[in-house]
Amino acid sequence: MIGVIADDLTGANDVGSMFAKNGCITRVFLFEAMDKIVEYTDKTDVIIIDTNSRYDDKNLAYEKVKKAANKLLSLGCKFIYKKIDSTLRGNIGSEIEAVMNECNCKFIILVPAFPKNNRTTKNGYHYINEILLENTERNKDIIHPMKDSYLPKIISSQTQLKVGLITLDIVRDGVAKLKEAIETAKNKFQIVIIDTVLQDDLKIIAQVVSDMPVFAGSSALAEELPCHSELVSESICKIPKQVSNDTLGTLIVVGSATEVSRKQTLFAKKNDIEVFQINTNLLWSDPDKFNIEINTIIDATIDLIKSGKNVLITSALDKGIIEKTKELDADIKTICEKVSEVLAETVFKVSKKINITKLIIAGGDTAVTVCRKLGIICSLILKEIQPGVPVSLAMEKEMLLVLKSGGFGTEDFFTDAISKITREGHPELVSGS
Repeated sequence: MIGVIADDLTGANDVGSMFAKNGCITRVFLFEAMDKIVEYTDKTDVIIIDTNSRYDDKNLAYEKVKKAANKLLSLGCKFIYKKIDSTLRGNIGSEIEAVMNECNCKFIILVPAFPKNNRTTKNGYHYINEILLENTERNKDIIHPMKDSYLPKIISSQTQLKVGLITLDIVRDGVAKLKEAIETAKNKFQIVIIDTVLQDDLKIIAQVVSDMPVFAGSSALAEELPCHSELVSESICKIPKQVSNDTLGTLIVVGSATEVSRKQTLFAKKNDIEVFQINTNLLWSDPDKFNIEINTIIDATIDLIKSGKNVLITSALDKGIIEKTKELDADIKTICEKVSEVLAETVFKVSKKINITKLIIAGGDTAVTVCRKLGIICSLILKEIQPGVPVSLAMEKEMLLVLKSGGFGTEDFFTDAISKITREGHPELVSGS
């Protein structure tokens, strides 16, 4: 088995889709559900644990990842993959240290790029859509603002380990030259970042990494790894008929404040998806009015989904509301957690009245909070529907899930995802089709 440790739930699903598309039976578990993993090990190729540590204190993140790595090793995982965010958010340095220490590993390679989603690394500098990381909207991230683009500097600021770089020209000289460069780097560094611009670069890197028991990177590298392992199961996962054949609408929940998610929401609104904006400011300024508004949204959502309509509930469409929320006299992490809790409670109340069978969530914090509230602690990855975004089946629940990182997906993502989680969209996934 391969064991994977991700720092948020959408990232866990993201990397899971890469293994699943190569035929591996891939399951995602929340951190608190690690004790249940043993129930599935005889029918699983890839185990992914979401430590939900991206916004934790670095010391807490270290301890969570160390515990997850210990669990995966105890289950017999032959490889440990530390999945990181392709825009470098989170406690990357300390979490890599945790994996290395628990696995007694003295050297690790790090491949942050995700070419299919336009995240690339050249000469150590990281780009999104060919724009330096520090010049993108990640510069204004409310918890992890990116003020630099040079990866060795970013990672070095998060760890005492020495960080090196292997440049693109060496990668493109082929597998033998790359192996030689890595062996040389081991004499000076404990972490070595490898430049990547194209998917073909990842194919070369994967041939080297497949010989290593521990490695780190974005989900993109995982797409190439199964080609060099003995784990491919070539099984087809089925969606239960009762899930795919129902006539209920799909519920979409957006907690991500990225411009990508905002444009996707606007597109959905223009294409026959009912959109409700939650005024999060009222949580603090007028709780009674907020409760009235949220109950109105819940009642309307229930009626619409029952009638087969698709509904999107968001906390992040109105930029004015977002800016006012940021100005509140409260810790920004606390505000974000509270907003995620409101979205989760809203979904929970809807689910008490109707059996939600298709749920799409944008934003990692929102995804894990909603899943916890609904009692979803384990899921089976089914199939990728857009780069880095799979549809999965909630274990022990008859529900299809699409959990998306805020920055992923095309403008028509929500309409596209809805079409792809129906019998018409993916008939090969449906039992009895």
